[in-house]
Amino acid sequence: MAKPQTRRGYGPVQTVVCERALVTLLRGLGPWKESVYLVGGLTPRYLAPDAEPPHAGTLDVDVVVDIQLLAGIEAYRSLERNIRSLGFRPVNRDEKPARSSWRWKCRTDDGETIMLELLTDDPEKTGGRVQVIPGEGAIKVLNIPHSSIVFDHYQVREVTAELLDGNGIATE
Repeated sequence: MAKPQTRRGYGPVQTVVCERALVTLLRGLGPWKESVYLVGGLTPRYLAPDAEPPHAGTLDVDVVVDIQLLAGIEAYRSLERNIRSLGFRPVNRDEKPARSSWRWKCRTDDGETIMLELLTDDPEKTGGRVQVIPGEGAIKVLNIPHSSIVFDHYQVREVTAELLDGNGIATE
């Protein structure tokens, strides 16, 4: 799915579905939610809710994963199990069937496809390359230099949305 070139390519329906995916993800990650930080196209919705013109929207959910808090192979396996249990599946354009990726997708009951992108900052690595998280699971992360700035500079916002799995409304 290509990113739109203008704001006309984004719509409120997809952004609301991304918000639903974010709340579902945070609810489903359990203790691991403390190690993920929202970045990317969904953040203006919370940082500048009254902006004029209003935020164009987004088609995906981008999170920075603090790999320091997820030390150990079993932690990564647990994170993968949690993401899969929410209905997300890995996306890999080069492999059939998809086996591992830093991009995950979920199809909602109303037919929308939501992308989840897992990012990290490993100062020992060069930017823009997929970095494999230790273990034999399907979780990978894309290294984005300096993205760890969110660990020190973030704002906490409560977000209320309908969960993707139809289990009601939740606030995270």
